[in-house]
Amino acid sequence: MSSFVSKQKRFNITLPNILIDRIDNAFKALNSFYKDLSNFLAEAAINELAAQNRAR
Repeated sequence: MSSFVSKQKRFNITLPNILIDRIDNAFKALNSFYKDLSNFLAEAAINELAAQNRAR
């Protein structure tokens, strides 16, 4: 994650309710691992970007 550390920026996103519910449930189940919901979403994005880089 160190290559993604920089100043944070707040933004709004729109997601389907079912996806928001599943993200919220996953975060709550793992909340001892993640600092907060933003950290959960950042890690998910980093993992996806890493997977795309490996596929190239």
